[in-house]
Amino acid sequence: MSIPDEVRTAILNCTKLVRNRGFPGDLVDVIMLLDWLQSQPTAPEPDWSQAPEWAQWWAFDTHNVGFWYAEEPHVMAGKWESNHGMIVWDGAYSDDLPIGIDWRTTLRKRPEAA
Repeated sequence: MSIPDEVRTAILNCTKLVRNRGFPGDLVDVIMLLDWLQSQPTAPEPDWSQAPEWAQWWAFDTHNVGFWYAEEPHVMAGKWESNHGMIVWDGAYSDDLPIGIDWRTTLRKRPEAA
């Protein structure tokens, strides 16, 4: 599972708060779960220097194959769907997606040019 940075930060802050206040019981289980989530790998970032000029989005699909998208895709029927625009395989296969990463967390928008 890959957790967005802002969610990771919120989880870590909640975990520290709970630990500092010494809550017993079920909250210990919550802390352990939050620690486990925090330690999960981060979804990979694409190499935008290899992206086609038209590509604005990138993601792995349900078969752990990377694709470039012209328009933002959405998860529909268990896979990424894009109504318009080009979709092209980027050459990345499942070996490039670390174990524990959910394909639905891999969607990335092209960074803005400086």
